[in-house]
Amino acid sequence: MDSYENPFLVTLRLPIRGSSIIESVHILANTFCIFVPWLTGLNLNFKIMLTILPVLNLCYLYYKFRFTQITGRATELILSPEDDWQVNTVNGVVYEATIGDSLFVHPLLTIMSLRYGRHKEYFIFTPENIDADMFRRLRVRLRFKVNAERSSDTMK
Repeated sequence: MDSYENPFLVTLRLPIRGSSIIESVHILANTFCIFVPWLTGLNLNFKIMLTILPVLNLCYLYYKFRFTQITGRATELILSPEDDWQVNTVNGVVYEATIGDSLFVHPLLTIMSLRYGRHKEYFIFTPENIDADMFRRLRVRLRFKVNAERSSDTMK
């Protein structure tokens, strides 16, 4: 069966964009964790220690989203009809990738890990950060891949 008979077996080009919902929840949770210790009756040393961790996490988020755009940050995932993955980076390097063991496919959320080069990275897709049709095709391809692997594991 080729891609003309099955429209799902075409090359998928998935742009990598952060989900604004996930980023907003992450920032709000860290901000909340900064102020909560100061509303309690804890010792001053504990308040300072409990405030440092969310501040460091917010600094890491700022670093991650601002400075990794210059270096080897992934900008696009390409899934070929043969289920081969490629990762395009900001600086134009293309890596061959393999899908990891961590895979979650749901109608509203897809999370997967890819190994490429010396990197292992998790990618989160929602209908918000990629095209709805592209998201649907990705989910179907990943579901068939997971079901095929499970059936081959049970045959062994």
